[in-house]
Amino acid sequence: MPVFALALALSLSAAPADAGVTTLTWDERSAVKLVEGQVVTLTLKKAPSRLSASDPNICDVQALKDTVLRVTAKKPGTAVVALWYGMSFKGLQIEVASKNVKVTATSDGGVPFFTWDGTRGLRVPLDTEFVMQGPGGLERVAPGSHRHCTITSIGNDQLKFLCSTLGPVSVFLWYANNRERTLDLDVVRPDGGVP
Repeated sequence: MPVFALALALSLSAAPADAGVTTLTWDERSAVKLVEGQVVTLTLKKAPSRLSASDPNICDVQALKDTVLRVTAKKPGTAVVALWYGMSFKGLQIEVASKNVKVTATSDGGVPFFTWDGTRGLRVPLDTEFVMQGPGGLERVAPGSHRHCTITSIGNDQLKFLCSTLGPVSVFLWYANNRERTLDLDVVRPDGGVP
């Protein structure tokens, strides 16, 4: 059985209560895209002889089994985990997105800008176009009902919305590494009042 030698002292921090633990299989091509505080168990195709991380301040990595790693996203940024197989290695890129959920004003004509952490829902204004920044790696999106919201993707981490019906709307999101999320929107009047 291979022995893992860690080049850096890597520790496993406690996950926030709402982070959950997701199991992913790394395809050896794409980056693993996480949100600050998220914990995943990552299955590799074969067991490395050792591993090392470029920046343990961004993510903690711990070998659980020969082919299973536990990765904890600590702060926004990009780190590379070198997986050694004899004299060769593969670079596993970990990209950690921020976990901000505040609404901020923008300088482009007042379009509201939301940042979504990948877990909680958002309260959004009726008949007002807004942009949502989410975790990176978005591959596909589908609204629970097309008559409620018009959705346009901007790159792989932003969505532009226009919701025309008051009430709850679920939006289904598929990310890289087979991650699935449901974004729950609560569409309210722009003044926040009850219909």
